[in-house]
Amino acid sequence: MANLINLTYLNINFNPVSDITALSHLVQLKELNAVQTNVSDLAPLAKLGRLEALYLSDSRVVDLTPLHGLRLIDKWGADELPLNARLRAI
Repeated sequence: MANLINLTYLNINFNPVSDITALSHLVQLKELNAVQTNVSDLAPLAKLGRLEALYLSDSRVVDLTPLHGLRLIDKWGADELPLNARLRAI
């Protein structure tokens, strides 16, 4: 992933991936699709300040706190997340 630092779009939908730590270096990333994955920890996304769109529907995310500083996100998909993840976002 280190060679992909200029990547702006990434789709990992429908994959059994759970660890997205490698994405923390993709500082140009504007859109991430991680629908129906085993992703649970969003901390690696916390410093992706250019992220505008994030789709996490039917993933294993339970804590949306790492996204609080990402002010550019204006497209969002989080259907079928565990209820406590949705409540923590409020």
